[in-house]
Amino acid sequence: DTLSRYFDYLPVLRAQKKEILKVKSKGERYGDRIQRYRAALRKTEEMLNKIRTI
Repeated sequence: DTLSRYFDYLPVLRAQKKEILKVKSKGERYGDRIQRYRAALRKTEEMLNKIRTI
């Protein structure tokens, strides 16, 4: 049952992974990339917590 919930959220997790690995654009500061990574990580952690509690 937990695995089926994981697969329901898999597209969201993949999109967040793409966002984390996004190629650095011109003018983007290092700190901006870190902030983007942290935001995506928080979203992923929240999503996994929802999956665990269902």
